[in-house]
Amino acid sequence: MLNLRIFHGLQRIRNHPKRYARLLLSSILTVSIFLILFESYKNNFISTIENQSNTEDINLGDYISKPDTKPGKQLLSFDEILGQPAEKLSDNKLLSNKQINKNVISLISSTKLTERSKDKLKECYIYFQGLSEDVFDNMKVLKNSFANDKEPLYQQMTYIARSYEHCKDLDYTNFTIDFENKDEYKYMGENTEKEMFKYKLVWNYILNTCFDSGIESKFYEFLSPTFIEKSINKWQLTSSEQEKTERIAITKKNQRLTDYENMQYSLKGENYLYEYNFDENLIKIKELSYMGKYLAFEIVEQDMFEQETTLNNDFVKYLQVDQLQPNTTMETQKETIGIILTMGSRHINILPKYLAALSYHFQDVNNNDNDYHLQIVFNDIEKEFNAGTDDIKTKEVIVNEILKPVFLPYLKNMKISILEVGKLLNVYPEVESSFKYFMNKWISLNFNQFNRFMFTDIDVTLFENPDQLFSATDNISELHNSGSDLANLFSKYKPVGSNKLIPMVLLPDRALKERTFGQCTQIFKNMLPTTKQRYDFNTFKCLSTPTLAQLHNLNPKLSAVFNNFFDIDIRKLHNIDSSLIIINNYNDVSSALMLSSLLNFIGLDKCVYGDKEFLLLGMVYLGRFDLSVMGLNTGMVTAENKIDSVFCGTQSAQVFNGKLISINGGLRKCKIDPVSYAIEKDLEFENKVDWLKDYYSIWDEELLKSEMEIDYMRKIDIEVVVESNPEYNFFLNKDYMQKDVENNYWLRSAFCMEYGYCLDMEEEEINERYLIKKLDTETAAKYKNIVDLWNIN
Repeated sequence: MLNLRIFHGLQRIRNHPKRYARLLLSSILTVSIFLILFESYKNNFISTIENQSNTEDINLGDYISKPDTKPGKQLLSFDEILGQPAEKLSDNKLLSNKQINKNVISLISSTKLTERSKDKLKECYIYFQGLSEDVFDNMKVLKNSFANDKEPLYQQMTYIARSYEHCKDLDYTNFTIDFENKDEYKYMGENTEKEMFKYKLVWNYILNTCFDSGIESKFYEFLSPTFIEKSINKWQLTSSEQEKTERIAITKKNQRLTDYENMQYSLKGENYLYEYNFDENLIKIKELSYMGKYLAFEIVEQDMFEQETTLNNDFVKYLQVDQLQPNTTMETQKETIGIILTMGSRHINILPKYLAALSYHFQDVNNNDNDYHLQIVFNDIEKEFNAGTDDIKTKEVIVNEILKPVFLPYLKNMKISILEVGKLLNVYPEVESSFKYFMNKWISLNFNQFNRFMFTDIDVTLFENPDQLFSATDNISELHNSGSDLANLFSKYKPVGSNKLIPMVLLPDRALKERTFGQCTQIFKNMLPTTKQRYDFNTFKCLSTPTLAQLHNLNPKLSAVFNNFFDIDIRKLHNIDSSLIIINNYNDVSSALMLSSLLNFIGLDKCVYGDKEFLLLGMVYLGRFDLSVMGLNTGMVTAENKIDSVFCGTQSAQVFNGKLISINGGLRKCKIDPVSYAIEKDLEFENKVDWLKDYYSIWDEELLKSEMEIDYMRKIDIEVVVESNPEYNFFLNKDYMQKDVENNYWLRSAFCMEYGYCLDMEEEEINERYLIKKLDTETAAKYKNIVDLWNIN
């Protein structure tokens, strides 16, 4: 019957071909007109706003529209690991009854920017003006929504923060996404420095005059809502009785900057305006940083605007406030390089050990000739040192009677200061734990006074002079010098071929048989931008990330870290050791460090160990892949006669190209101070006691206790340096017990409160997985001097 109907239908078409041809053509024409009108409406809704004849503000909800995902789109990044895009967020959650000021749209239209840049500015303004207050209120409940049905909140907050940071600067990438979901190079020459500065100028004007104040503290809940009005305390320690006390006011130093940028300018001063790079002969040269060039950028009215608008005159007058001119004598100024750390009252016994070992590198240097400045950053000094005691001391007493006596012997070799930044922070009961213990390292990273600095844990000892760690040859970005067009994708302000320093250098942690939770990797996967999210801004591509294969060609170590962390069958918990971090230009990574801190505050501290992975993930979520991870497994040091046995210790040695850079965990066998506390804790549990008796071959408990005290206090031996072979692929295996790889893993032991780790070097394949270097007499003596300095205090 169906075949008969089809046959009769074909007969009618054959008998009246013209009538059906006209019908077909008219149908095609109707559909085409509809699609053209729809595209015109979708692409020009902002123009509709501009051409409104009334002078009243416009309701956002009537006009905002987001394009649909193109058919067949897949997640652009890390297909092998991350799988399909996350569920898209409900657009309704991002809408509010706020009003769009059409004068802002007119202001953007009047600027002499490319049309594409104008469109992005308008879309950024409309998007962020449309965020409702309850979106930010959701931040407060994220701590309680870990691994449950409120997962989309994580995606939403990181997406908003990512979009905000990209809106603050021109879309600096030289790549966009084509309709086949591939990276497409842009040859239009839009992203000149001048274009970026103009874009930033208009966007910062919108932030400062058209949005509610404190918008950055809404993104980063650890910032006080009124941080721009606060001040911080600084003590510059001297050998005299009177300390140089300073109160640094966080003010609007320059109207061109956002509140957060003004805070950094207030803190860092000239360090914020300059950076050091290297010429073709690897000679260090000082030049204006990106922010310095932006503030020194001269604005000429006719360069900025094509036509008069009602806001032009006020805007130009605003731009002429606090103009900074380039410093013509900057070559004569000395670079201030910072070594920063944070500490608690419980670290007061280990502080002199840290200082004694550090001073070895400055023993022949007078304070006046030393470029290095040690800065200790606290949240609240009184709260830290008065907790759990009835003997309440003032800040001045703590600084002068507790801290200064420890620092005094070293003031002749280095500058030392103390910074208290708690007034900038929003410490409320629900997040107070994030301001304690090792998790508050992020405070030092975000709120110090240097643009170029090294962060160290207080139990880290440097064996290389800091000058070597800040050298050009090891720290110039491979990405910038790769000659690959793809490298432009990861380069924020410098072109390929520039001798740009790697902005952040991270070190590897031990390969342990420890996994993070499956829900953690899933949350992190969902937080990466989806293709739908990239198209939410239409022409504004908020983030374009490489495939895993592309990333491997440019940065294989980083690619391997991704594999180890995100592979659902591996989920390596310890990837990055945060005991030593080199920041070569804070201006390059400030947004990433802020986002790293945010990840700590939205309940994800359960997913990683300390703040190690947050530093890596913060860079990734903002599309920055030009960091350096120096290897995939930690090294170690030991005595020559122990190299073929089971090696155990609390220390992790950072070794690179055969050089011992640093040791984390102190320079005696057990890092806990006092060791009597560690022994007491280790003997509390029967199963640990049995393990320790077997380990020391002592079965009498009193003799065991005595031997443990001697052993825990023993200085470490540095006769042999063991480095993970950089040529060996330390991708972890899904089966931890597979025989040919199981010895890659360090095993946690029971001694030193389970801070001890062991590696069976008898079973390792030397020269394949590990490189053994016996130290020469001179180097061994130098290292022994540093070990003795650490242990003498």
